[in-house]
Amino acid sequence: MYNKNIRYVEVISIITLFLGVVGDEFSTYIGISSGLFYESNKYVQNLINLGIWTPFDFLSMFLLTFFSYLLSKRLDRATGNIIMLSLFVAGMIRLFACISNISMLMQFGYL
Repeated sequence: MYNKNIRYVEVISIITLFLGVVGDEFSTYIGISSGLFYESNKYVQNLINLGIWTPFDFLSMFLLTFFSYLLSKRLDRATGNIIMLSLFVAGMIRLFACISNISMLMQFGYL
């Protein structure tokens, strides 16, 4: 039942990244569509105007996860854990952005 090839740090890192990206996307979308937020990043503004921001964000998340996972499997366990930690840190940054967005939406009475 237990697969020794999958480490808990990998699972936690990938789930954190996924939840962070989805939460940030969703809360930013609500904020922008409500008119309370605007996107200050010019590159993201261009992607939003082209209608490819969400697919681009999910593609970059997938590629980051895929290559990090491959690298972590090819290297020793300690180095692989450090690589997977980068996914965890990226996920935590996106979760913080999500929580900040939700906090602002609640502060303005939108949620």
